[in-house]
Amino acid sequence: RERGALVTYCENYQRSPPNIDAKPLNVSGQSQEVDIILVTSSDGLVSLVNILDPLPESGWLRTVPLVVPSVRVAECAQRLEWRVNPVIADGAGDHEILATLIRWRKEQGTA
Repeated sequence: RERGALVTYCENYQRSPPNIDAKPLNVSGQSQEVDIILVTSSDGLVSLVNILDPLPESGWLRTVPLVVPSVRVAECAQRLEWRVNPVIADGAGDHEILATLIRWRKEQGTA
């Protein structure tokens, strides 16, 4: 702009919470069928909480272990009063996340 260029902005990315029926997930959680939750961002974790918290008997959510890609997302879980310490992956890539999930499962003695 400073040199006379015409600049046009095009917003082509927007984060929005998923529009889903969370009742089946809540039923699975109540039945202790959810072993671990993987979240890749603080926004994703907040969306999960916002979707499930209003449902009856959703107290199970904060008792399930989390795999997170960073200390920042782990700190978000603490602010949301998660009852178990999140498992922080060695990185945000698919390989690191998968390796963390495998390691967690082996540590549970159910691999």
